[in-house]
Amino acid sequence: MSFIALLMLFSLDAQSDSGDPTGDSNEQPASITEPEPPPPPPEPEPIRSQARIALVGDVIPHGAVKAAARTAATPDNHGGWDVLLADIAPHIRAHDLAFANLETPVAPTTNKGARPFVFNAPPGLLDALKWAGFDLLSFANNHVYDQHIAGFKETLEELKKRGFTPLGAGQTCEEAKAPHIVETKGISVAIIGSSRIYNEYFKPVENEHCSNRVFSVDDLLPSVEKAQNEGAEIILVSMHHGSEYKITPNSTEIKIVHALIDAGVDVFIGHHAHVLQPIEQITTDKGNTGHAVWSLGNFLTNQSAWYVHGQSKAKDGYPRDSGIVTLNVIQRGLTEASVSTAVETIEMEPVWVKYDRTKRPVRMHPVLIREAVKEIDKAISVELDPKAVPLLKKRRKLYTDRLVQIQKVVGKDFVLVPEEPKSIIANPADTTPTPTPDATVPPVQAPAQTTEPGPTP
Repeated sequence: MSFIALLMLFSLDAQSDSGDPTGDSNEQPASITEPEPPPPPPEPEPIRSQARIALVGDVIPHGAVKAAARTAATPDNHGGWDVLLADIAPHIRAHDLAFANLETPVAPTTNKGARPFVFNAPPGLLDALKWAGFDLLSFANNHVYDQHIAGFKETLEELKKRGFTPLGAGQTCEEAKAPHIVETKGISVAIIGSSRIYNEYFKPVENEHCSNRVFSVDDLLPSVEKAQNEGAEIILVSMHHGSEYKITPNSTEIKIVHALIDAGVDVFIGHHAHVLQPIEQITTDKGNTGHAVWSLGNFLTNQSAWYVHGQSKAKDGYPRDSGIVTLNVIQRGLTEASVSTAVETIEMEPVWVKYDRTKRPVRMHPVLIREAVKEIDKAISVELDPKAVPLLKKRRKLYTDRLVQIQKVVGKDFVLVPEEPKSIIANPADTTPTPTPDATVPPVQAPAQTTEPGPTP
């Protein structure tokens, strides 16, 4: 046999021994059955209507805040209060409803005087809140009796003069507990105002003006049931509660909110902590789902006035971190019989309470961080003076650092960021001290924040 023939015979034997399907073997490989792909999720029902509801936190007229308004006053700006709200007003007005916590009486004629921890505001504050686009003001908190029962009554009158329904307050306790139901964009929304905390002048007289004080979740359940019976499609509960200056809710709050969601509440709205806390979607042990905005933080106050970016600790700025939370309420249904309504998404527009130290007294006002960053970037792009650019970049770093803090506390999934987030939040761990225009004022030792600070001298 020739060498070539022997080589071909060896090759055929090797193929057969190896089980190669190209060889002489008649065996076929085992077939593999591909698993069926999961069915696609059902198409959502078509949108019938949608509404946007804005939520902001505490409005407190500390002495320095009132002084800032007075020095900005002109005949047509509501005693200067418009100036303090001017930066955020267009964003608030873009919503269908807007909520704030009014943490003060407005009692011009029954005024018994204001001092640290005891508040009173001029009517111009209410006019400015109306001008800025607010519709819903909670008047259930620990300061509502600061001007005693006469001041409480006068505040209700001042609110009603301007078309506000005071949430969690009324001429009787029954009225204070009742849900406020408002229709917007064809959607029926119920808001229940309440507080677990009151100061020394609280007098729970059943047939007299009062605020909705709750001791346990059982005190709120009849109000939730009433809202359901009156046809509310979305139910919101506002509560003044919690531990001051803590960035997480405590165990009691968590139990209350889970019980409220089980009862049918869609969104819980918290205030009193004076700092932001997380936004959270909650599924209870019973399988019900809702959302908790655990604390809205401050919105217009004089807290943490001593904070200096780059010199103070990051957490010392928490009382000036703020935000405008938007509830996107969607009503869906192909037919009347299939209509359903839900809070489908929640987002926060990050806010920083800016102190303008070029004014005397210092002027504090909430600003939208994303807008501020956008304006600074535009200014840097056209700035011809090279000495001005570093100052602009320092101011930008203040905003982006505070944005990082807000994200850490609230949750990245909910906080809106500028158009170029990678350049904005490139290195959250970078804590290199960087002075800003705020640093022109020498830092002051922070007071122990166990209660609400009064006016800064």
